[in-house]
Amino acid sequence: MKFKDIHFGSIDAKHDIEGRTPEEVKYFEDTFIVPPNIDEEDYLKSNKYYISGLKGTGKTALLRYLQVKAEKAGFKTNFVLFKSEFDNYERSAFHNSLIADVPEGPAEGSSSYDYEQAWRIYFYQTLVILGESGQLTPFQNNSLWSEFVDLVKSSFPAKRDSAISLPRIKKGRIELSSKPKIELDFEITKHKRTVNFSEFCRVCDVKYKSLTPSDSNNIIFVDELEVRAATNNVADRDMHLVRDLIVTADKINQINRLNSYPLSFILAVRSEVLYSVKSLGKEINKPLFDFGETLVWHKYSSNKKEHPLVKIIEKRIVESEKIKNEFNGEDVWEKYFHGQYHGKEIREFILDQTWYRPRDLVRLMGVLLKTFKDRSYVVQRHFDEARKLYSSESWVEICEELSATLSQEEIEAVARVVGRFKFPFNLMQVRRQIDDLAGIYSEVDKLESNNHVGDLLKKLYDIGVIGNYIKGKHGNKIPQYAARGNPRALLEEDFIVHPALKPYFSTNL
Repeated sequence: MKFKDIHFGSIDAKHDIEGRTPEEVKYFEDTFIVPPNIDEEDYLKSNKYYISGLKGTGKTALLRYLQVKAEKAGFKTNFVLFKSEFDNYERSAFHNSLIADVPEGPAEGSSSYDYEQAWRIYFYQTLVILGESGQLTPFQNNSLWSEFVDLVKSSFPAKRDSAISLPRIKKGRIELSSKPKIELDFEITKHKRTVNFSEFCRVCDVKYKSLTPSDSNNIIFVDELEVRAATNNVADRDMHLVRDLIVTADKINQINRLNSYPLSFILAVRSEVLYSVKSLGKEINKPLFDFGETLVWHKYSSNKKEHPLVKIIEKRIVESEKIKNEFNGEDVWEKYFHGQYHGKEIREFILDQTWYRPRDLVRLMGVLLKTFKDRSYVVQRHFDEARKLYSSESWVEICEELSATLSQEEIEAVARVVGRFKFPFNLMQVRRQIDDLAGIYSEVDKLESNNHVGDLLKKLYDIGVIGNYIKGKHGNKIPQYAARGNPRALLEEDFIVHPALKPYFSTNL
């Protein structure tokens, strides 16, 4: 079998599910490696409902896998994509409507703002839309459900440009598009019915708790809980939105458990977002600890031949062989990867080229596939030829992370500076290099003017561009990276460029 016959997976796991044939979905399920610290039954039984992890660690893949397993078990499911479904205009309008409600209140971005009530209404809207369409059926279709639907639908704007809209609040009140049967304290101005928003939420909460559970299990998955960091104000706004979305999901899930509702909201959120959100005045660490797990892969590296990350690749090769009727039980690593790779066994070598994330392995194997698709096996030379493209693709993703805090000019300057170091370096050497290049390149001059060197190195360390290079117990130098369980950069120690990025910077391989 040739490399072109192997499907290593997609960079974005949703592309392995959405629009795929039943056979392709089965391949995804059969080749999925459940992270070692995850018990899928905990999520299907609503014992847990948070999944956190760094970018690329497999949060979306795990949600999609849980969706497949849930649907096979008879669950009804649906996905909400925070980043995709709530664009910047929607978030800004939502945020500004609440700011207008705070007379002589704190400045924009203050942690005093609270979006929990608005998010509860959004969840209720979601349940009504999906319930009426039959996509979810967590509640019995009786008079209690009809009253709840009538009440929630009155909060929909008369003319909606999307299926679900976050409520627009003005002076503490919302305009209702229809008069619900439930008695509320209405204010009618120029034929418009408005009601106190907090009172409306309170009545919706009471009605929700009175619903009758059905015998159908249901899960709503919420993915892409990310922060838009174009400006400090935007990032601050989004962090407050994410914070209260996390809190609201916990409260509704607790109500569901208390009332035996066959419904759960499962959220995936990036770890770096959580670190920021935890400082915003609400104790979200307790529900995240009690009802969530963090995806980590670096802890399972004592035997790299049996590491769960390389098992992902192994399993996909084996399943591809089975599809082509070529599986004969041979060791796929010896069959498709010949010889040593820079003095290392292939599995150890490819792990060293990653940030210990499934996405990195998929990218590395995908590049190898594109470059040598007609080969039946590869050797070190082929990997070296493919690593340049892998390195470039990895740098593109890192630039997306850097763009949250650096301009495009400054990112180009980072590449110029870091690319000068072929060997371990320290903070003083970086400072001298920036000084030297600032007189030649305008982008480096801008980088120097806008960034403290120590802060810049910490930023590059956190994202994975560089790692520390410190003395181990036996006197030998050992690399350590944020993605491998060492979250703090040590500015007093030496640094090295991550090996996966060296080909892009044209430093020594």
